[in-house]
Amino acid sequence: MLARAVMLAFGISALAAPAKPQTAPAGPAPSVARGTTEEVKTSGSLIRGRITSLHTGKPLRRAQVRLSVESDFIGTPRTASTSSDGRYEFRDVPSGRYTLLVERSGYLSLTYGQRRPGDLGRPLELADKEVAEQVD
Repeated sequence: MLARAVMLAFGISALAAPAKPQTAPAGPAPSVARGTTEEVKTSGSLIRGRITSLHTGKPLRRAQVRLSVESDFIGTPRTASTSSDGRYEFRDVPSGRYTLLVERSGYLSLTYGQRRPGDLGRPLELADKEVAEQVD
C-alpha cells in the first residue's frame, strides 16, 4: 500500500533513502512569516504552523512535529502534536538552527525545506525572540 503524502508550506518529501545521492533543492527558500512582536515576552522564540494533507488540503490532526537542534544528534528533540485543525506551536525556543520533522501514521515523514521526494531539508534559523509564523 502506498503511503499518502503530507503537504507542508515548507515542502513535500519522503525521508526514505533514495537510490541516488541527495542534492540540495533548487529554487527559493521556503516562505516563513517572521517578526518580533510583543507576544514573545519570554527569553525564547516562537514557532507556529499548520499541517495539511497534500491530496485533500484538510488539516492533519495528531501529527507529531519534532524540533531538534540541527547539530545535536544526542540531544532530546522537542515534540508537539497537531490540534484538530492541524496547528502546532513551540514556545521558548532558543535562537539557533533547527531541524523540523513531521510524522504521522500512514503518511510520509517530511522535514522543513523539502520540495519533493529525495530533496534535502533546510535548517530553520531563529534569532532571539523571533516569531516564525506559518511554518506550515
